[in-house]
Amino acid sequence: MRLKKIENRILEINNILSDPVRKAQISVGIPTELYNDRLEQANRPLHEEKAQLETKRNFIIESRGTGFASKIIWNILVPIFVTVVTVYILKRYGLS
Repeated sequence: MRLKKIENRILEINNILSDPVRKAQISVGIPTELYNDRLEQANRPLHEEKAQLETKRNFIIESRGTGFASKIIWNILVPIFVTVVTVYILKRYGLS
């Protein structure tokens, strides 16, 4: 799945879990203890799917930042750029 689809499905699951109409349908005519058990059973698959999707989402996000190009940019090019800009500013304003 793509990151956008995963994030959309997580939002759908959150909306389903917080839906008051769904909770009211489960709670019709039953005692509170039984309601809590039924609600927990109804929510269990959604929580499991949400956990799996969040794991996939985190893996995709983490794998994006570990590419070869990003390592070159952050470990080589950015320090060179910062050094050049710092030296230029120091020379320009006579601070060295």
